[in-house]
This record gives sequence, structure tokens and C-alpha cells, in this order.
Amino acid sequence: MKKNKSVEVTIKEADKNMFGQPAVVHQLYIGKKMIGEVEELSEGKYGVTINNQQTMVVKSFESGYEEVIRVWNLEH
Repeated sequence: MKKNKSVEVTIKEADKNMFGQPAVVHQLYIGKKMIGEVEELSEGKYGVTINNQQTMVVKSFESGYEEVIRVWNLEH
């Protein structure tokens, strides 16, 4: 059985230009590798992007963070 170890996740805020409009995107990193992004699409809707593909829409940044980390854990 594999021993669980803690991994530090860093969240960086970046500005992007989405559909001609400025948008704030939260990028999640483990070490220097970006594992996903969460961006506000509209009031109460946040898009989760993993591996450069938008995978789902959630209701908060926190829910988006959880999904990115969940997918990363499944892949590693």
C-alpha cells in the first residue's frame, strides 16, 4: 500500500482575454507544473479547465479547486 504524502498546491491569479473581455483565472500549480485552471464565466458559474480542455462548470472557485485536485489525484 502506498503511503500518503502531502503535496503543496499553489493558486496564482492571472488575467486573460476571453471572447474580447478581460477575465480573471485562478491557476493551480504543484511545484512548477500547472495542473488546472478555474475561471469565472458568469455570476455563480465557474469553468474548470484541465489539460487545456474545459471539463465542467461548478458553482464556486473552491468547488473548481477540488475538482482539479481530484482529477490530478486520479492521474497520479
